[in-house]
Amino acid sequence: MDTEGDEVSHVAVIVPLLVVVLLAILVRRQLRKPNYNHIPTAGPSIFPFSYIGAFKFLLDSPRQLQDGFKKHGRSAFKVADFARWNVVVTGAQLIEELRIAQKDEIAPMNTHDCTGLTTIDHGLLSVLGTKLTRNLPVVISEMRDEVVVALADVASCSSGWTAVLVADALTEVVSRVCNRAIVGPQLCRSPKLVRFSRDHIQYAWTRSAILAIFPTPICTVLLKLFSGVWWQSWKLGRVLCAVVKEYPPKEETHDLLSFLISKPNTNPYEITNALLTLNLQAIPSCTLNLTNALYHLSACPKPTIQTLRKEIEEALRPDGWTTHALDRMVNLDSFIKETMRLNTLDALTTRRIAVVPHTFSDGTYIPQGTHLGLACTPTHLDASRYTSPTTFDAFRFGSGPRYELTTAAPEFLAWGLGRGACPGRFFAGAVMKLVLAHVVLLYDVREEDRQVPKTRWVGARGVPDLNRKVLLKKR
Repeated sequence: MDTEGDEVSHVAVIVPLLVVVLLAILVRRQLRKPNYNHIPTAGPSIFPFSYIGAFKFLLDSPRQLQDGFKKHGRSAFKVADFARWNVVVTGAQLIEELRIAQKDEIAPMNTHDCTGLTTIDHGLLSVLGTKLTRNLPVVISEMRDEVVVALADVASCSSGWTAVLVADALTEVVSRVCNRAIVGPQLCRSPKLVRFSRDHIQYAWTRSAILAIFPTPICTVLLKLFSGVWWQSWKLGRVLCAVVKEYPPKEETHDLLSFLISKPNTNPYEITNALLTLNLQAIPSCTLNLTNALYHLSACPKPTIQTLRKEIEEALRPDGWTTHALDRMVNLDSFIKETMRLNTLDALTTRRIAVVPHTFSDGTYIPQGTHLGLACTPTHLDASRYTSPTTFDAFRFGSGPRYELTTAAPEFLAWGLGRGACPGRFFAGAVMKLVLAHVVLLYDVREEDRQVPKTRWVGARGVPDLNRKVLLKKR
């Protein structure tokens, strides 16, 4: 029996059939899409060549957005990904219109969790972010204690210069510091909690690629199968749920867990879901931004580091580690903000969806269901907004509310803008300043080739080099 010939004939039939089915799906999706022909395009606009643009966006979204920004930088243009067209709003007038648009016209997208790991109302997330910020003056000393212990655990540096894997070490530090304020002193050092954060960051590439290529319903399934986090989420959920059921603790605490339990009509599963969501939101973004900041710190000249140290020491002199002391660290604030400007984690921010058809003041018509956003990377590299925009200037930002790290403004889009701006940015800013200030005070830092590794892009998501080491030495 010629089994080999049968197998070849089956393949010869199945492969063309799959190709035909795939093309049919693509054509059907194309026919169901709204008509965007009136909006200028960055890249090819005609099907199926638009998928060439989607492929370029997948591999290097900042360049694709920069091309569109150069050609259509004072109006709206569209870029393709594999799931849809995204309309990018530029120009001061249109950005302001997007910022003030009502929710029943252009609504913020619930992009805080496309993983399917948790489900939480965006309004509740904002409430919890605000609560964390208001708790900062009370818990800052506890968070500071956790920074000292965590840094000693991950970077003891007892034998001179020690090579430290930056992303891995900072994941543990940030996880423990954030969770000191979220779940309290007993649970913040849980290995399961740290492992959950570490896995979520280590699988950032896989997760970003899946989100960039597949529509949301398929994303949820694929992320559970391949992201490496879902199983950890399930196990951690059981641990947190058991802790919640056994509350209150023996000692009075000021963590967010106490606040959630005190709310009426909440059950352990809802509280656990909220805690997991906060971990998914706060820890990866803080960790990745601090990873980039430490890369820049290791490449900085000594006078820059000496300026930072002097400022930190002077800020601590009146009353020690307080939120007021962090506020006085203006140069450190600028250093982190400049890092986020040059090494943004999102090429598109302020994601919105048109609830109803909308027309901007310049006549640009937006069909219902359109996904909109602001071009973060071109804005941060715009020479009309920043002098020498491609150069890292540690002290570029001065004092004053408009220049603060946590200010969401049209020229600095890392936090988003308007109603959709990150509600936890004040807490995140405090965590980043707290951790980096201790690194500057306690360690000498250097990188052998003094080169900051480039951000790697998967779709609209930027991920720093997670395998890079720097050299630390205890001062």
